[in-house]
Amino acid sequence: MNSVVKHMFRVRPAAREILVVTILGILTIGQQVHAASSVYNTTPEGVAIGGYDPVAYQIDHAPRLGDPDIILQWSGAEWHFTSEANRDMFERDPERYAPAYGGWCAMAMAGGSVVEVDFVRAWSTNNNRLYLNVDAGIKKRWQRGARRFIRMADKEWPDVQPAILEDRVTIARRDQFPEVYE
Repeated sequence: MNSVVKHMFRVRPAAREILVVTILGILTIGQQVHAASSVYNTTPEGVAIGGYDPVAYQIDHAPRLGDPDIILQWSGAEWHFTSEANRDMFERDPERYAPAYGGWCAMAMAGGSVVEVDFVRAWSTNNNRLYLNVDAGIKKRWQRGARRFIRMADKEWPDVQPAILEDRVTIARRDQFPEVYE
């Protein structure tokens, strides 16, 4: 067993989760995406956060798929909403409702990695901010150490944003690691 693997098993569980998610990012080298027009997690068609209404997470306290007829273009992405009222709330204050770290896995961002998320089972809010994670298990760990992880991710995000826009980042995708997303 090499020293990196041995060290992995000596680190605290929360740090181990960050390490595992970061390793996912490293393992996807060569799976680059086309240069992005947005730092946000979008579908190939440019729809932010899988078409889910970002306002619904905070107002309804539940993920809700937006109506593709109720949209707003913001920050290089198309956002879908369940109602015109939600769209108007987002338009008035998009920074409040848009997910932290572009809608990528918040725990992975604490390690500087960009990883897809589970929009339905792995979301939480903290201080009126939406955080998405790779899966429900990571979400639980995120919630237990949220303040610390937010500080870590906040330090990483300014460097990751231009890397996404300039196609200098590798994104760990669900279809590449289905066993992680089960």
